[in-house]
Amino acid sequence: MGGHKGKDRGIKCNTCPVAPKTSKTKKKPHSGHDDHLIAAFEPPRSHRSYTSGETIFNEGDEFTGVYCLQDGLVALRKFDVNGAGAVVRVIHPGEVFGYRAVVMDEYHKNTAEALCPLQVCFIPASALKRLIKDKPDAMKILVKCMGRDMEGIEHLFMLTVTKSVRSRFAHFLLGLSGRIQAKNGEIIIKLPISKKEIASILGIAVESLSRIISHFQKAGVIKAKKRSIIILNKDALIELVD
Repeated sequence: MGGHKGKDRGIKCNTCPVAPKTSKTKKKPHSGHDDHLIAAFEPPRSHRSYTSGETIFNEGDEFTGVYCLQDGLVALRKFDVNGAGAVVRVIHPGEVFGYRAVVMDEYHKNTAEALCPLQVCFIPASALKRLIKDKPDAMKILVKCMGRDMEGIEHLFMLTVTKSVRSRFAHFLLGLSGRIQAKNGEIIIKLPISKKEIASILGIAVESLSRIISHFQKAGVIKAKKRSIIILNKDALIELVD
């Protein structure tokens, strides 16, 4: 695991801008947000910071806890026997990751890498296992998270085999723009990975991706810069995906 700075800063989900707001009562301790493990139970956790390119955990590492991304972006990479890797998923703020190892009772099956400076909440394995023992619903939430992730993978697969490359790229941009507020009608996305890696996720050649970006620019849908893309017409992207 890469180096990190971590300390308990007393962060609560009800003050976190990316987590579901809690609505605790004595009868229903996690009413209204039963699909988010940390917001539902608020287990003991610490705050960690990672620099761009730093590894959070490696494929094959023993499970030490789960993470909730507070700020930034994380790439989950998968490597083959020859050491060649590809980004299989991008984690956005508010998402929990690293939990599959505890659900499946196995080592991590991918590598998590910080795509930019980021902040996470970390729940150690001891606290998570204690939570699962005391609150059976906690495991149900983890299984539900895994189910959602599988749906996302299936959706991306269906896009790959049934939709045009333009639709796939539109879907990718919409995913990155989900939590970015528009300014003057524009959404500015700082690309966290290279064109080569984006093309790999979409299952297309880099040259094809360059042609799509050029087409979108000419159509007035986006404006591309070296390491960022400005969405000028989000509705056009939504129409492409639909």
